[in-house]
Parts: sequence; structure tokens; C-alpha cells
Amino acid sequence: MIRHDPKAVSPVVAIMLLLLITVVLGTTVYLVATSFTSELNVRPYVGLTQLVGNLTTTTILVAEVSQANIHLSNFRTLLLVDDTSDPVSEINPLNIGTHGSVTFTSIDAYLSSGDRFMVTFTPGHTYSLRILWVNGGEQIQKLDWTA
Repeated sequence: MIRHDPKAVSPVVAIMLLLLITVVLGTTVYLVATSFTSELNVRPYVGLTQLVGNLTTTTILVAEVSQANIHLSNFRTLLLVDDTSDPVSEINPLNIGTHGSVTFTSIDAYLSSGDRFMVTFTPGHTYSLRILWVNGGEQIQKLDWTA
């Protein structure tokens, strides 16, 4: 026996309301989830090793990068001489080539193991090569030495 109640909602209207609620909830969950992932910008760990140099140059090897496929444009470098920034040697964003006293070479467009920095220096000073994260400028790694 089928009941027909004049105060009830039509089955078509009920299905449309359920679909509308489902779409709105799905959209809300998607927007919330994507906003979390865009804010999740974890900086990687980069291991540096200083190779044997001579009296005026040293080579710094990128020995390890904790995350693969991070484009060079996400990094910048800074050379400090006696705790003072050398603006000519700053590479912002990081790219292949010579910038002041620093030459960077990479095997691809990503920061990865095997990439190298060659730094030309003058004896009698302290030096610090710093790799910084472009987003926020946080320091990822540094290597200090005295010439």
C-alpha cells in the first residue's frame, strides 16, 4: 500500500537535496585538503662536503639532498666573507654559472647529489657558503672555512 501524504517532500526533490548536500560537502573537503597541502612546504636537508682545494679555490660538493626533484629556483646561495655578505657572489635564485666568486655546476635543473660550488677566495679571511630556501629565506645548510 502506497501512502500519499500531501505534507511530505516529493521523492525527486529529496534526491536533489541529497545530491546537493553531497556536492557541497565534497567541495568543502577538497578545498580544506588542498589548502593544507599548499601550506605544507617542507624544506629539505642538504649535506655539503668541502673537497680538497688549493690556496685560492675550494670545491664544495652537494653530498646529499633529502628530497628529490626540487628545482634550483627554490634555493639561493649567499657567500659571507669575514661575516659580511658578498652581494656580487649571491645567487638568487640558484642557477648554473659564475656569480662573483662562486661558480655553481649542476647535472640537471634540480639540486641533487653531485652538484658543485667552486669558490675563489683570498687567504687570510673566513668564509661561509650558505644555502637558503627561497620561501621565507630559511637557512638550509652552511659550510664555514678559514683560508
